[in-house]
Amino acid sequence: MRKLKDNLLLQFSLAGFIVMAALAVVLAVFLSNKIQSDAIDALAEEAKGASSGRLLRAITPADLETPMTGERYKEFHEFVQQYIVSDRTARVKLWAKDGTVTYSNNPAGVGEKFPNNASFLKGLRGEKAIEIKLSKDVESVHERHLGTLIEVYTPIIFPGTTEPQGVLEIYQYYLPTAQRINELRRWLFGWIAVGFAVLYGCLVSIVWRGWRTIVRQQDQLESFNVRLEKQVEERTAELREAQEKLIRTERLAAIGELSAGVAHELRNPLGAIKNATYYIKGKVDGSEVVKENPRVREFLGLMDEEVEACNRIITDLMDFARVNPPKVSPTKLDTVLENALSRLEVKKNVKVIKDFAPALPEVVVDSDQMRRAFANLIKNADEAMPEGGTLTISARPADGLGEVKIRDSGHGISEQDLAKIFDPLFTTKPRGIGMGLAIVKQIVERHKGALDVSSQPGKGTTFTVRLPLNREQTAQTNNSANKGTSYDR
Repeated sequence: MRKLKDNLLLQFSLAGFIVMAALAVVLAVFLSNKIQSDAIDALAEEAKGASSGRLLRAITPADLETPMTGERYKEFHEFVQQYIVSDRTARVKLWAKDGTVTYSNNPAGVGEKFPNNASFLKGLRGEKAIEIKLSKDVESVHERHLGTLIEVYTPIIFPGTTEPQGVLEIYQYYLPTAQRINELRRWLFGWIAVGFAVLYGCLVSIVWRGWRTIVRQQDQLESFNVRLEKQVEERTAELREAQEKLIRTERLAAIGELSAGVAHELRNPLGAIKNATYYIKGKVDGSEVVKENPRVREFLGLMDEEVEACNRIITDLMDFARVNPPKVSPTKLDTVLENALSRLEVKKNVKVIKDFAPALPEVVVDSDQMRRAFANLIKNADEAMPEGGTLTISARPADGLGEVKIRDSGHGISEQDLAKIFDPLFTTKPRGIGMGLAIVKQIVERHKGALDVSSQPGKGTTFTVRLPLNREQTAQTNNSANKGTSYDR
């Protein structure tokens, strides 16, 4: 087992985990505090608006000098209940400059005096004060049964004056705000954790594949050619960087744009590697190097095969990036399917059943693009049955659309993989990078169609394609009956 200092993958994994975990914690704490701060500031602004709006038109300076009683208390209490109190409001108080409570929507608190209340004094200085606490102090004796409250003190400044003439105190129930804050925190922490975990897993996976390739090439060519080893390592590092950028891209459009750039930049380096391999093979054939170590030629052949595999990957990426807008025209659906099937060589132990409705109406598609999409689905179905089976291709009008079903009797797809089957770069095959079905879905959707899949492990898989019909021909298919034919391949 390699030492930690020699194992770049382990170093990357540990360092990446520590850095990403730290970033996740910092981001989560920052956003959590921001959520709480914004929620409390919103309550403060609500109280400030109350103290500077209708309240100033409803009270007089005299109301802030002596406690309200009788009809004045009743009149102002009705105003408070209508314009100040909300479903979150527990208590409303007016404080005179000497600390006397001149109004409270709990009459028992009117007339009490607390001149040394720190938050009240802050309000008299023209500042707003906010406290979140259980009401245990003496001035909140009538609110103790209400639990934890948010106390907001805002100055009352009459028009034409510059100094506060009193203070408005609003008690808000903290529980609804706390529940909302906690809900947002849980949602935030969950998504941050999931997002960073997925990103970290993808990065480690890509680096691991690149690292494995580098180690294998180093072991094979270390004693043979230092210059070629350096070139391969540099090109592999470039590929790893491009893959990391691709994984970070969250939208399919960005994936397509980046894929085109990666493919263009890697074609020439791969060509250089292939030419270098060819040149070296010519030089070592029949030489003492091959006689002393016959596996040198085998390793060179392996390099050549891997370069070809990389070229196929680049081709898939470019295909995904540059799918052109379809040039649609009315086309016979069965003709497109027949053309797709005729260009493939289905295994001899696979029975193909064509189930086409008679007089199929035309669909409005780009026949070349749809032939390619159907060929990809048929090829996937064939590959899903290595021991043989039945491949059924059906086509008929359904709900105003042309519907094609391609069904195999293979091993099926697990529910976990089914949810990701159309994602770019997802594959369950030992070779390939998983672009085929992503390209098919892209083509179908650009035709304003739909692509669905259903599968049961052990019972096979069905891909369903729905395409818009040529409306002028739709009436001709309304009374069509199903017709099935079969043949063995």
